[in-house]
Amino acid sequence: MGAFAAYGNAPRESESESYETAYGGLEVVHPLNEKFTLYAQAGYVTSLNYESTFSYGYYNGYFVRAGVGANVVKNTLLKAEFEYGSSESYEDSDEPGEFFSYYLGAETGFGNQSSFTATYGLRFATYAALGDGDFIEELTANVGVRYTFGGASASSMLNAGLIGLPYLPLRASYWTPALD
Repeated sequence: MGAFAAYGNAPRESESESYETAYGGLEVVHPLNEKFTLYAQAGYVTSLNYESTFSYGYYNGYFVRAGVGANVVKNTLLKAEFEYGSSESYEDSDEPGEFFSYYLGAETGFGNQSSFTATYGLRFATYAALGDGDFIEELTANVGVRYTFGGASASSMLNAGLIGLPYLPLRASYWTPALD
């Protein structure tokens, strides 16, 4: 079990639509066996500069993230994740927000002892302002390369507790002006 804290800036064209977000919480990683690992995070998030912006952003809210890693293909870690979040105020003080994210992805090592890993996946997310029915759906694809010092595999990094940060806190803040 561990803890995490993060700060993010969701910049926009106008300073009055850029959101600074702080979030943190607890996380747990539990290897079930040598093939499967469960992980989860839960925490609190708030917009730091809501008084100087047109909308509130992800203000005074909570989130949970749960996932499973499966090491069932040689040199590849398959991942499936779900995130849920809600905020007391999103567009305005009387308009709460609700957010969902689903992710399917993988990390494939280049060779048995390589420090390079290909990362790729798809994420579907929704961001909703509950006071007026406004919502946005997004589908994102990611492709990248990661270098790991020491040549650790993706599954050994996951089992060591390196699960990264939740997606929703900063991304929901970024979409706030489009919904308002």
